[in-house]
Amino acid sequence: MQPGRTEEDKLIVGYLLGDLSPEGKEQIELRCITDDEFFERILVIEDELIDDYARVELPPVEHDLFERNFLTSPERRRKVEIAKGLVEWACRSRGLAAPGAPQAAPGGWWKSVWSYMTVDRVRYPRPPFALMAATMCIVLLGGSWLIRQHLRQRSRFDQAVTEVAALRQQAIDLQEQVGSQRARGDELSRKLRERESVMSSQQPEQELSAQPRRPSVETFSVAPLVRGAQGEPLVIHPGTQLIDLQVSPGSKDRYESFRAAIATPDGQMVWMQANIQPPSSSGLKAISLFVPADALGSGDFILTLSGRSPDGTDEVVTEYALRIVWEPARER
Repeated sequence: MQPGRTEEDKLIVGYLLGDLSPEGKEQIELRCITDDEFFERILVIEDELIDDYARVELPPVEHDLFERNFLTSPERRRKVEIAKGLVEWACRSRGLAAPGAPQAAPGGWWKSVWSYMTVDRVRYPRPPFALMAATMCIVLLGGSWLIRQHLRQRSRFDQAVTEVAALRQQAIDLQEQVGSQRARGDELSRKLRERESVMSSQQPEQELSAQPRRPSVETFSVAPLVRGAQGEPLVIHPGTQLIDLQVSPGSKDRYESFRAAIATPDGQMVWMQANIQPPSSSGLKAISLFVPADALGSGDFILTLSGRSPDGTDEVVTEYALRIVWEPARER
């Protein structure tokens, strides 16, 4: 076997004899799983190594590696014993010494020949048929054992292939699960971003709606009622909530407080406020009367301002004519 070894055969021999690096050993084992012909080649080279070892034809280095690394399992040692037995039997049948057996002492070979031709030949006849039968028995036993070992290794190989296929399928399933989880996470992130965008756009409107609305106020200065005169109408715009009527009480020092009342020309009271304090600042001469806008509709009204003197009597200070005109709301 040695002269015809290829580079691939040398790698296989190194693998079987334990003379490869861990990386090289891993490459050989991975190829065994995927390449049936390569696996069969390993089995053939293994048988050749066993045969060479039994014939003592291995180089010294490979012989030492074989004994140190190959003969580590009972199955391999059993193979070697069978191979040795076959080699020894073949040598004896040809009248040769078994490989590695001690040589006969000089001058003693004729004794063996004489013993074979006389006593042993008479007592134990060895016809060719018996030799052939013994040879066939040994070959059949050894062959059946080798076939059984091969089938066992093949079963292990098939099991390894099945396990590798299962691991690959598990890896594919895990990749699909990771992909689906990633897609789901991306979808959730997209929905979250959309929700945040909607909330951020609605936040200013919510803040504006949450702020209390200030009442819309329209301010008018009204003059005392003059007989025969007709004042300017007070135009109220839609959305107005309060009407600020500024009136001048005249001599404010004569009264402790004031009372204001608004009524229709026929005397129907629509609004009234009492205990109105006179202006305290020297620069202010008018009193602001805040009237709810919904109390006054479009029409004519009379505002009466009364004052209470220190002795507790009330008297009318002045009257004001009011003409309220509501501006119609604009259509959108």
